[in-house]
Amino acid sequence: MSSKDQNSPSAAAKAIKKAWADQTFRSGLLKDANAALAGIGIDVPSGITIKVIADTPSVRHYVLPMPPPAELTDSHLETVVAGLTTTPKPHFGGAKGS
Repeated sequence: MSSKDQNSPSAAAKAIKKAWADQTFRSGLLKDANAALAGIGIDVPSGITIKVIADTPSVRHYVLPMPPPAELTDSHLETVVAGLTTTPKPHFGGAKGS
């Protein structure tokens, strides 16, 4: 996976840093994330739509990841609950697994 892929942590950090510093980019990211990300060199695969929502002082968001493709064992489920897995963890509300 390229470091410019929308799922990479560095891509997320790059977009967040720019959105905090640049109100025009932030507005574009909230309106059309795919276009805004492409504008800073972050690849979004064809057929994937990225949705960005902003937290406020009084509203926080949780992202509900896609369910894993197969049934999890009890042991794997414990690691998922602990956040210690490679189960898909989308960035920007997006899609692919690690």
